[in-house]
Amino acid sequence: MAGIFGNLNENQVLQILCYLAPADAISITQTSKNDMFAPKKALMEGYFEHCTRRIFGLNKLEGADGGTVRTAANGYPTVAAAATVTSWYEAFQSWHQALGEVSATCARTALHGSAGSLPSWSSRWIAAWRRIKTWLKRQPNARGIHESLRSEASDVSYLEKQGALKSVVDCWRLVDGQDLPLDPQVAPMVRSLPPLADGDEWSHGLFGGYQCYDHEICNVFLPLEAAKNITQHFAAMLKDRVPDMEETVLANKMVFGMSFNAAKVLFVDLKDGQVYIFTRKNRSILELAVPRGDGKDGFLRWFEEYARRLDTGYFGIDCLRPEEAPLQSGISLFPCAAPELSVCVTSGVEVKASAIYMPEHQAGWTYSIAMRLVGTKEERGFEMCQLVSRHWEIVEEGHEPERVDGDGVIGLFPILVEGGWLRNRDSDPHGQYAVHGKADGYFRYQSCLGRNAQMRTWFGGAMTFVPGTRRNPTGKPFRVKVEPFKLHVPEFLY
Repeated sequence: MAGIFGNLNENQVLQILCYLAPADAISITQTSKNDMFAPKKALMEGYFEHCTRRIFGLNKLEGADGGTVRTAANGYPTVAAAATVTSWYEAFQSWHQALGEVSATCARTALHGSAGSLPSWSSRWIAAWRRIKTWLKRQPNARGIHESLRSEASDVSYLEKQGALKSVVDCWRLVDGQDLPLDPQVAPMVRSLPPLADGDEWSHGLFGGYQCYDHEICNVFLPLEAAKNITQHFAAMLKDRVPDMEETVLANKMVFGMSFNAAKVLFVDLKDGQVYIFTRKNRSILELAVPRGDGKDGFLRWFEEYARRLDTGYFGIDCLRPEEAPLQSGISLFPCAAPELSVCVTSGVEVKASAIYMPEHQAGWTYSIAMRLVGTKEERGFEMCQLVSRHWEIVEEGHEPERVDGDGVIGLFPILVEGGWLRNRDSDPHGQYAVHGKADGYFRYQSCLGRNAQMRTWFGGAMTFVPGTRRNPTGKPFRVKVEPFKLHVPEFLY
């Protein structure tokens, strides 16, 4: 070959190119005066295949958006294949752009680092983090969560010294946790994150949360330094509280996520990739939070499933403590899509219901029931209505149904009106809400139901409403169905 590489053949040129950074190789192809590379697509394809496989760990031609192509024996894509990318150069561009959306620093390193010693990141981690960050940017009330995400960890030697899997280390190599304040009693244990101050919101944890009476959960993704510190503190604390605990229980495990108040703690096994949740039960301290698989990628699969649930609308942004709305807005772990969400409309009242399994709490499950008016006043036959009583039916497999009746719900008697509900002395006789007046959207409440963790149960029933209000009814009472929803232990725990 003539030109800047003299009489070298294509294989020799390719070997030389593979010692250059991708940016340098691109520059050479664009500035060569004799246009020696223009007809040599196979040569450059070989170079970018080398870079893309090394940097992003790909084993097939695939774009960051999931597009794949079938490849013929000569390495060229077949004409009949429809795909997002049609060459390794396009694949490199696609994944490099995705990496840049997750970490600009990592993207610069990938482009300008020496190809002879290319850095590498898992394409699956890039895709998962990109999906999460893209989703957060789309949510109008998720700004606090998105802005709390840190840049990549500058030093992951702690994980490497522990013998952590690359599929674990790569998580922090892209995003080093969140900068969020923690409960004043918890922050000193972590040492690298500040305590919550007056006016701070605790609802911005990346891994979402829920609330049931005084049990408040919002799971923070911990920076690596904080994870190391709290893991050491946690191990020492458990040895004191559970002296007969086998050493293997916490072996190789690191806390990677924790509620702001330490009421829920998430562990990853650094050497086998499994994810666990701390249960506070002496007989089974840790509960598996991800299905066992053939490989050691449980942590990554847990993350990917969480990203999928965000992106598909299974989880959404809501007020984690309804009585403090619009404060404490964050990612709610109550399912907001089928099959875990039940939805039913009766006489113009829509009811949505779902539940969360709580391995960390003795009650087992917390459930959420939301209601609002739908349709028009003419279609319903009334302008407003008020909840009077509840009638639950709990059906556990192999047992007789259990029925529970009572007035209102958790001491509340919501008055549903067009576009929302009324907070006043009649609907909130115990003053649970600090502010009275009309509240927009659904009335929603959360409660808990203690059952054993092995059961499979359906929870449903009905609620009695009266048109108008209890004090001034405008019609006869009517029942609104609550479509049964499941209480069970899911494969993935968050």
